[in-house]
Amino acid sequence: MAAYIQDVRQAFATRWKKLLQAEVDKIKITHHYKVDVSYRIDSEGQTRDVRILPSTSSPPDFIDLCLRTMHETVLPKPPAEVLAHAPAGSFDQTLTFHLLPPSDSGELPKKPQVKPVSQ
Repeated sequence: MAAYIQDVRQAFATRWKKLLQAEVDKIKITHHYKVDVSYRIDSEGQTRDVRILPSTSSPPDFIDLCLRTMHETVLPKPPAEVLAHAPAGSFDQTLTFHLLPPSDSGELPKKPQVKPVSQ
């Protein structure tokens, strides 16, 4: 299960970085933004029931970017051994997106800050 979840997180991070690079001019980054997202992965590898968790207080443009990432990322289908531990053929996950303000040089962070908050 851990290897599959790592693949899923990497897929989200890759898509998020591409979207962030394309949309960065639309997001005014004044401080550390954080968005907590819960979601479900079904037996076909589809992301379902994506929800922003209540603790989130980031600008709408950044929240929209995180939601787009969740909906546009193509995930691998879960292997049989993962589904064997999944009730009703799906399982819930939570992910946190972080965006830090530019450094003094004005550069955005080189690596997307996508971190899990639960497994």
